[in-house]
Amino acid sequence: MGERRALRHRPLPGEGDVIVFENPITGQDYIKRVVGIPGDVIELKDDRVYLNGHVVPAQLADRHVEVWDRPEDSPWRLQHPDLWKETLGGKEHDILLDEGLRTREAPTSEPIRVPPNSVFVMGDNRDNSLDSRFGLGGPRRAVVFVPYGNIKGKAMIIWLSLSHGGLLSGLFGDTGLRTERFFRQVR
Repeated sequence: MGERRALRHRPLPGEGDVIVFENPITGQDYIKRVVGIPGDVIELKDDRVYLNGHVVPAQLADRHVEVWDRPEDSPWRLQHPDLWKETLGGKEHDILLDEGLRTREAPTSEPIRVPPNSVFVMGDNRDNSLDSRFGLGGPRRAVVFVPYGNIKGKAMIIWLSLSHGGLLSGLFGDTGLRTERFFRQVR
């Protein structure tokens, strides 16, 4: 009950919402998409997400888009994932799938039931995300849920975006401001 009280002035997140939360494993703030709420059953098979026995609709939008990625303490690298349009909770959003990065297997292929007062989250860059499937970046690669008490709120707008080659990138090791994304609504 105490965890639910922490969100009483904010609506509870639903499937498809993007949330900001304190990672229960690392203590850092994370931002991820809610894929499952309490009682939902999630299955991950053949690059598809199944929610309560139904495949989450997704359609290929573009093959091999250009995306820059910078793993921790590494130089920027260009990747070419496929861009998909996924619809979750009535909200369409973009996801990236990259077979070249698919080296990690989810810790379970069994159905995952989301416990009370928690959510299951995934990153939109699906094959390059430390999310609920992979222990939220902790040392154990076990499924980890985000308790309601760790949720800070729903992400509404992009207020800062950094990437390779943006504004002022010559001053900061090729990392610059992506001003075209500032104040865009989060979908």
